[in-house]
Amino acid sequence: MKKHARNIVIYQQELVALILAAQNNALGPYIYANHFDRIIPAHLIPNEKEQEAISSNGIGRFKTREAKKFANKVFQLPKEQRVRAAHLFYTSDHKYWSLFYFDDKDRTEENNHWEHGVHIHFVSDLWPNLSLSSVWEKVNSGKLNFPQKLHLRYVNE
Repeated sequence: MKKHARNIVIYQQELVALILAAQNNALGPYIYANHFDRIIPAHLIPNEKEQEAISSNGIGRFKTREAKKFANKVFQLPKEQRVRAAHLFYTSDHKYWSLFYFDDKDRTEENNHWEHGVHIHFVSDLWPNLSLSSVWEKVNSGKLNFPQKLHLRYVNE
């Protein structure tokens, strides 16, 4: 699988077409499910004082330390939040399934954790230590990290 995956490129338009076909029941016997979430680190959520400070600040320079902290948190948010998506294709008996998943960091060129850049992750029924129910439970609980996943090149075109 790893050797074969090195040559695979997933194009955004093809993944979207696959998802749309599945949503319209055109991939029988496969069924489609998805999960999306956004994780915001607790230290980036403005507290009540910071919210009040920015509301009363008005236009111009920050008048209080709390107003400045509010702005700092807002500007730090895109760097630290995680926006994740999972797309599952499976048969009704759960025997065959494929999961594609990624977060916003996987789809950026800079500071990408994979040496080849932009990618999506893939796991399927071919992994002997994974079952569909355990995988989907992990997805829904926000634990989108499977040790034996494959990285597939992804092109945003």
